[in-house]
Amino acid sequence: MSVTTWGDGDRQAVLIHGLTGGPGVWYRVGPALAERGFRVTAVTLPGHDGRPAPDGWSQEVLVRAVLDQAPPTPYLVVGHSLGGYTLAAALERLRPRVAVHEDPVLDLPAAGAALSAYGEQKAWTREEIARRNPRWRAEAVEAKYAGLQGWDPAICDALVDPGRFPATVVPTAGSYGVLSSAFVLADDSPLVPPAEAERLRGLGHRVDVVDGAGHSVHHDRFEEFMARVDAALDAAVDEPG
Repeated sequence: MSVTTWGDGDRQAVLIHGLTGGPGVWYRVGPALAERGFRVTAVTLPGHDGRPAPDGWSQEVLVRAVLDQAPPTPYLVVGHSLGGYTLAAALERLRPRVAVHEDPVLDLPAAGAALSAYGEQKAWTREEIARRNPRWRAEAVEAKYAGLQGWDPAICDALVDPGRFPATVVPTAGSYGVLSSAFVLADDSPLVPPAEAERLRGLGHRVDVVDGAGHSVHHDRFEEFMARVDAALDAAVDEPG
């Protein structure tokens, strides 16, 4: 599977895309983190980038794919949607100092209806993507379109199997050496509703809802998204370790 990199800083950052995506969706986030002194690696999940969903497709397959592509002990990991699910599942082994979950799908079987509708996206044109996402730049539309071309929609059938993709158990903030943990949510997110957001806050995580943002916060409200990433990085600076 392919990776995309930006920057040559001393600190490592890893970006994990969501369902139908690819490294290209981070076309603004990657360079922005490079400007902040990171060497950035955007990984590719199985079932994307022209590769079919593998036999034995499971949560562990997702986690292993990220571990195989990511540098050891990254300082920062950002995971969007399915990437946020994967980040939470891989946290004990990735052990970043800062973890940012962008509108993550924490319970895949519970999101079955929404996931089944994703299969329809395979036929979307650039025009349809732009119509559905009026805030997106042309580069974001192109990244989504490219991701769809290389995406295997057969993934959707497996993701709702709780035996292979159990709900992710989010640990208490500070577990596994993580100094700063943030959840950056879409406005009125169906994936992390208010009650779940409060539960996460109770576990010590920073939880921010970005007004006016859809599921892809980094496309819809880029500056606000990066402000949340910066806040998560700043929160780690004065922590021990």
